[in-house]
Amino acid sequence: MGNSFGGIIAVLAAERIPYCAVVDAAGGAQTWSPELRTRLVASARQAQAPVFFFQAENDYTIAPTQVLGKRDARGG
Repeated sequence: MGNSFGGIIAVLAAERIPYCAVVDAAGGAQTWSPELRTRLVASARQAQAPVFFFQAENDYTIAPTQVLGKRDARGG
């Protein structure tokens, strides 16, 4: 589980480590760039465990949760 930058790391790690589950709390909200989006989408698709994405609706941006939730290999 990770929050903010830790959420980014949690998703990246899920691609390589067979956790039982992963939680991304507002990962990437203030650092959401085309490069980060591309990398995290690839990681979410290849995650070896279900990933739960969440963040507050009034966060800096909720784009990471919206995009990655749809890209998770398990359907969000």
